[in-house]
Amino acid sequence: MNEHTIPPEILSLILENLSQSDLFTCTIVNRTFNAASTSILWKAPEFRNSSSLQRFAACLTRAKEGKGKLVRTLTLKQPVSSFVNDDWLTDVIIWTPLLDTLSVSYCLHLTDKSLAKLARYCKELTYLDLECSRITYRTVHHLRFCQNLRYLNLRANLDLIQFALLPFAHSRIEQLNLSDCPWVSATHTAQDICALQHLERLELINCRDIDDEFLLKISIPDTEMDLYNPMPELKTFALSSSRSITDEGVMALVHAHPKLENLTLYQSNLTDRSINEIRVCLPNLRFLDLSYCGNITGKAIRRLIADNDKLIMVGLKGCIKIRSLDFPETGGSEIYAGVDRLDYEDMASIRLGEWARMNQVREREINCVDVAQ
Repeated sequence: MNEHTIPPEILSLILENLSQSDLFTCTIVNRTFNAASTSILWKAPEFRNSSSLQRFAACLTRAKEGKGKLVRTLTLKQPVSSFVNDDWLTDVIIWTPLLDTLSVSYCLHLTDKSLAKLARYCKELTYLDLECSRITYRTVHHLRFCQNLRYLNLRANLDLIQFALLPFAHSRIEQLNLSDCPWVSATHTAQDICALQHLERLELINCRDIDDEFLLKISIPDTEMDLYNPMPELKTFALSSSRSITDEGVMALVHAHPKLENLTLYQSNLTDRSINEIRVCLPNLRFLDLSYCGNITGKAIRRLIADNDKLIMVGLKGCIKIRSLDFPETGGSEIYAGVDRLDYEDMASIRLGEWARMNQVREREINCVDVAQ
């Protein structure tokens, strides 16, 4: 096929499947391939060592045609994250006004000096990963001007304060990760989370101060703050390592967020009451992880599975009151007493077993009525 017969859009779609080295080869085929390959290479550049970082920054400043406007994604991970510093990032972002995805997790040499400038130079940001960052409130204060931001990862940001989310009030953030953040509190952080009305995913793994009070504050409407339905779009919620979580908080959470599809409640003190509330209130639930919740029983889990045919996985690792013999349909035995998880096939078998048992119960009831008559 003659390359001149291939529309540029189709050629770009084909070249997007090639590796970076193959794309460099395509740049020397002819002008058509050069134009298509160059656009893809600049769209999401790959960095393999410190030299590639320096060459990229140098090319941005020397390019005559403004190649920085082609850059959409910057992912700075190992082995190059240790070479990324404030000077390098500042030199790059001033030339990439259309950048929409930036991942600088574990870039420990980045500070407010460069990250606070993102809102000035990269107003189109939609995805920002700042895991293990050293930023302070100064950076988040400026990030509020990134009005297109949809994903924000602040995991293990130890230098932030309880008011860190205040600048994002009424923003359009849809996914938020606050795991391993010791500053998360029921007093202030919960209130600011409630202001994120577009939030669909919230992760709070290993947050030491999460308790029932926190869950109640993100579940019960606060009329004084004009928050009549906190996080109405929430579909994914995860927390762990909080023995302060009981039925009171969990039941309020699931009752207030009926759209939940993925729910993780590691190491909580919930009981079968919460499982029954989940069964009734979350008809769209697909993924449920209750690992190390020691007060729930197999009976409640069986009923949950029987009534919810959308479930595809239930995590039960470390649930000491649940035994494999509670689910004989899955081939449980005394040799392997515990249950780590129940997958889609396991639950299909359990549903069949529950339906058969219920039919037997109904038949016995009918027979008893006939005998009585």
